[in-house]
Amino acid sequence: MKKIFLLLLLLPLFSFAQLRDNIVIKTDNYEITYSEILEQPTLVKYTIPCVYGSVANSRRGMNFYKNDSIHTSDSKDYYNNVWDKGHMIPAAAFNCDKAMLKSTFSYLNCALQHEDLNRKLWKYLEAYEKKLTQYGDVNVIIRILFITQPEKLSTGATVPTYFEKTIYLNSQNYGTWRFPNLSNSSSNVNDFKRN
Repeated sequence: MKKIFLLLLLLPLFSFAQLRDNIVIKTDNYEITYSEILEQPTLVKYTIPCVYGSVANSRRGMNFYKNDSIHTSDSKDYYNNVWDKGHMIPAAAFNCDKAMLKSTFSYLNCALQHEDLNRKLWKYLEAYEKKLTQYGDVNVIIRILFITQPEKLSTGATVPTYFEKTIYLNSQNYGTWRFPNLSNSSSNVNDFKRN
């Protein structure tokens, strides 16, 4: 009986120890580094496949889905709070076809992003980067930063402190923007440009 009780006490420690910190997921168009410990992506790289002005597919009826082999955040982390399911790889940049669009709705591709940031500044910058495809190839690197005791939700996911996006146009650095993950009074993305 004592052995069973001890095993039950240690079971949560074993399951926590199995969580991985830097899982790399690669496809033809993007790469995501994911932390099961944080239940958030930490690095995202993508090339925008859909040229500005191309016909868009509807995202109606698409919901975020979990990956069976990776422990991610889920709908409970985003319920009844200020955190949106912020797409890191924008759905609009991957709406060339339904399958590509659906791939952006994975919990591997979303982060706890303040609703004001997601619906304003982040959205504006996503639209801008897609517009840049008129002038050539657009590649993007996003660093999701967790600095000094980030908030951990009771549901398990950790809230990012900053989102840093670097855009490359025809392999040349076009600029880096760093947004604090909170409601911002500015609606000008260039207030957050670092270079």
